[in-house]
Amino acid sequence: MDTDKKDNPRVTLGVTRFGDVGVYAKELIQEGERIASFDGAVYSWTDVTESIPNVPPVLARDHAIQFEEFRARDSNGLARYANHSCNPNTGIKNSFDLVAMREIEPGEEIVWDYAMTEDTYWSMNCRCGSSQCRKLIAGYRFLSPQKRLEYRNFISEWLISSQRPYLGEAVVNFALHRYPIPSEGNSFRYAVVDTDPENINVITEERILNILNQIEQKETAFLLTKNSDDAERSG
Repeated sequence: MDTDKKDNPRVTLGVTRFGDVGVYAKELIQEGERIASFDGAVYSWTDVTESIPNVPPVLARDHAIQFEEFRARDSNGLARYANHSCNPNTGIKNSFDLVAMREIEPGEEIVWDYAMTEDTYWSMNCRCGSSQCRKLIAGYRFLSPQKRLEYRNFISEWLISSQRPYLGEAVVNFALHRYPIPSEGNSFRYAVVDTDPENINVITEERILNILNQIEQKETAFLLTKNSDDAERSG
């Protein structure tokens, strides 16, 4: 694996409209131009992605991308700060490189679709603001055939070679109906254990319900912790 690839000098860090860190073009970037790379530490897990360390200031779990069934890799540079969009201008090449899918104008944020690399049952609400926004950031198995075709040549090689099936729009809509975007705008994040990771092509109602129940348990735990923290601050 290549390490310490240099970031494209035509990009820099900036602040998004949400007050988060993002990557922005300083100059015109041509289609096919490499922008940044995930060239850092490699992490492995056995059942849940929570086993990847997420201690500040590194926050590896929040920034590393998946490149095998149970392995992920962080970046030593700007790639880890590139945000998601359901209408990306950047995609994945060679498993670890962020590459421009089209010309990117100066001042434009560098964005890519996390479904180009991820395929756990992790998910979070999307606030990208695109007219194509799916409202839910989730793994490749939730990416429609139309989007897969649109992203062709910009999807991580491990996902293409493993031939992941699409779970279907009904499952995605059910998850959104059961877990809508919170009114206060917070983004819930889940990393859920698949009930049968060795047999990914078998999709059953029992399997889906097991996954959704795990999400509900995680959401309940998150809210209990949040309410407790809010009570302490107000007291």
